[in-house]
Amino acid sequence: MEKISVIIPVYNTYPYLRQCLESIINQTYKNLEIIIVNDASPYIEDDEICKEYASKDERIIYIKHNINKFQGGARNTGIKAATGKYITFIDSDDYLGDLDTYTECIKYFEIDVDILFFKYSRLEVSKQINYDLCYKENYSKKYQLGVDINIDINNTDVIAWNKIFDKEKLKNNLYFLENTKFEDIEFWYRMVVCEKPIVYGVDKVYYIYRNNSESVTNNMVKSMEDFIVILNTMLSLYNKYKTDKARILFLKYLHVFEHIVKNYKNIDDERYSRLVREMVLIIKGIQLTENEFIQYLGFHFYENLFYDKYIYNMYKETEKKINKKIYKYIFIQDNLILYKIKKEIKRIIKQIGGIFKWKN
Repeated sequence: MEKISVIIPVYNTYPYLRQCLESIINQTYKNLEIIIVNDASPYIEDDEICKEYASKDERIIYIKHNINKFQGGARNTGIKAATGKYITFIDSDDYLGDLDTYTECIKYFEIDVDILFFKYSRLEVSKQINYDLCYKENYSKKYQLGVDINIDINNTDVIAWNKIFDKEKLKNNLYFLENTKFEDIEFWYRMVVCEKPIVYGVDKVYYIYRNNSESVTNNMVKSMEDFIVILNTMLSLYNKYKTDKARILFLKYLHVFEHIVKNYKNIDDERYSRLVREMVLIIKGIQLTENEFIQYLGFHFYENLFYDKYIYNMYKETEKKINKKIYKYIFIQDNLILYKIKKEIKRIIKQIGGIFKWKN
């Protein structure tokens, strides 16, 4: 029976921490190494609960950071301390919904896979409503990521906590960026691009994710700057490997980032303009073709550009006229939209003065 190291970062989750730990220590699979990493939580309740459970279960290793390193740093501390053949993660405000989770999951590694992933459900803190959040594709299948499939952001999602990893096979890239949010995105991109892991999806819900509005992920104070860091790190990886699959996945994440930028129009003009320009540099860095730009970003990105006063002032038209020209293409028929958008993009690029130089 191989050992599984379960890594649990803790920061301000004491209202839910007991439920999380109980769901792990009571697993029917007993050969567990449970590594709790308190990421310098300021709440004494977190520390007290962790010490309590460590004192009554010898499988628990309790580590406490002196400074906050974010979730990625806490996970890295757990990875360094882990001695199990397999590693898995669980957020301390979540829990396992089935006491046979590891007993049932471990057997799938007998079919020679590097990563096992399973379904999860979401529990809304405010409404206490549990509903399925699982994807229909890629479950009960074995395939090699980055090689056999056209990678999609919705397939084998980037989150680390609904997966079990073979530590020995993946040890070169089994780490996270520290002191930043969105660390799962860079981690999963690097895992797919560098390792091309063999994965298997289990068609069953094992994990209960609590949608906690107070969690680190949902605190958006510095999220835009962090996403810029993540994308630039991924861009460096892409420029190193430059495979078609690495490009496809990078563009998918760039598309997500574009939508996040779009929702940040309420921040101050100077900060927003800087973020938009950072995005322009990232787009230039991957040298998009015109067709790729239309497919993955399209006219939505130009709407973002119009909120950058520096770029906007390069136009002689009013904001009302610009928006009218863009929005008139949103609701036209599908077989015409690409042609219309491409034509409009070319016109706008010419007006801007060649911000982009397409790689054709």
